[in-house]
Amino acid sequence: MARLYTINRFIAPDFSLLVPNWTFGAAVDDFCAASYSYRGPLYLLLTPDDAIVLINISPERERDALALICRLPHDQRIDPAPSGPLREARTGEAMSARSRLGEEPGVTAGALAEAGSIWVAGDTGICLHGEPHRISLFRFRGGHCVDMVHATDRHRIEPIGEE
Repeated sequence: MARLYTINRFIAPDFSLLVPNWTFGAAVDDFCAASYSYRGPLYLLLTPDDAIVLINISPERERDALALICRLPHDQRIDPAPSGPLREARTGEAMSARSRLGEEPGVTAGALAEAGSIWVAGDTGICLHGEPHRISLFRFRGGHCVDMVHATDRHRIEPIGEE
């Protein structure tokens, strides 16, 4: 289970070149992809327009060696600057979010099964799926999921290798 925590500009690597206008950040120190293709830190940043996932591409885990691997437009459907602490979703919130995710075209029972815990800050929920580029963002109102955006493989951005 990936445990997310909130990051700010003081404790985060320098994201300014890749994501200059980020408004909220969350991280996992040791994310392991279901395919075992990646193991390491994962950063999820929200901007007014999209959600961005960054991973560390340095074999030595150099702090600022980051690659942008997912850019998911949320069309202002998700609060880009949620307030409050990041916490695990309550049972009702998690059930509502998973139900909403299950209604999404192309989401299989297997994808629902591999979905990790849902984390909530303010009225925004975050779920990391088996691969680092697969994320879901939820908007909650009164403990119920009222909207969501979901990244698929088409949102994946291949890191550019250095020669």
